[in-house]
Amino acid sequence: MRRGFEPTLRLELPADWASLHEGEAFFDVYRPLVGTGEGRLIRDVAVLVARLDGDEAPGDVIDVLEANPSLEVGGVGTAQLAGAEGLRADVEVTGESTVVSFPGGSLFVFPGRKLRVYAVDVDGRTVVLVVDAAAERFEEDVEAAEPVLESIDFS
Repeated sequence: MRRGFEPTLRLELPADWASLHEGEAFFDVYRPLVGTGEGRLIRDVAVLVARLDGDEAPGDVIDVLEANPSLEVGGVGTAQLAGAEGLRADVEVTGESTVVSFPGGSLFVFPGRKLRVYAVDVDGRTVVLVVDAAAERFEEDVEAAEPVLESIDFS
């Protein structure tokens, strides 16, 4: 369970996954790839979760991504996670790295990385889940994140 995050969200992490940041409106979990030798880990795939405050609906999240000239958005379609319905899209940087902001934090999107963004309605609140993966292994990395996504339970 993610303490402090509203709406209440439970998820299970595979054995090799860890949590990096955790707050009331934003947290992320990741699968480490390698250590840097300085006690820091480089992730190869991560799942980021953000709760949006205000009136933004799942469609508004996708609209903002599509309006960003630094991003290429494709694969937009319906999505369902843990019974919550909304939209999903695949997002890539078209040039230099850029920042995608979420409440409580932001995500730098770098060339060579690709995102699968889910925006779902949970009891009238929009929750955004992002799988951050390597572009060249995108489908494989999204598949590696599936156990995390499938374990989600909004209560």
